[in-house]
Amino acid sequence: MLILSNFKATMLRKAKKRGLYEDFGQKELRQLEAKYNYNPYASPYSDEYKITQAINELRDWAENLTDRDIEKGVMMKKREKLPREVAIKLSITIKDLDAEVYKIVRQDKDDGTLDFYALTFAFPESMGERGFLSTAILDDMPDESEVRGLCINEIKDFIKSKDNFWADACEEDAVVKLKKILKIKEELKKGD
Repeated sequence: MLILSNFKATMLRKAKKRGLYEDFGQKELRQLEAKYNYNPYASPYSDEYKITQAINELRDWAENLTDRDIEKGVMMKKREKLPREVAIKLSITIKDLDAEVYKIVRQDKDDGTLDFYALTFAFPESMGERGFLSTAILDDMPDESEVRGLCINEIKDFIKSKDNFWADACEEDAVVKLKKILKIKEELKKGD
């Protein structure tokens, strides 16, 4: 049975047997769309949107697959987005900062060894789509205690950049909110 998680492996096996052809993987993608109720107009805040994004990424992968990729057995791009559950678990430690771990990407070298991890933070989360993203590049996957420090550093860098350069109204709103949050956190720390 074809599911999101085994699509690439299934398609690689098929490509090895039959070779690549025009519209390679499109029939299987249509099956996935039907199975998972694909909605190209899904709200970015819904689970439906995550499925839509996953299917779109698989479509891009299938359209860009080459004979060389098949020879190598390339199942993933060099950049692999880690499961959302990992980001959600790490986000728990920074909810009080009005932030979340938006996504985590593992970047590998050509030989398949780890190059770096990229953690993208979204803040202030309460601003929704008007919030901002900032990415930290790391040699290793951080644990929950390290994520908080990384997020605070990314927020401070964001505030510093907007204090030193021109900021639009959304950026100014975000800076005000983030400064309040950091000030409260510092006062709480002094009180302990």
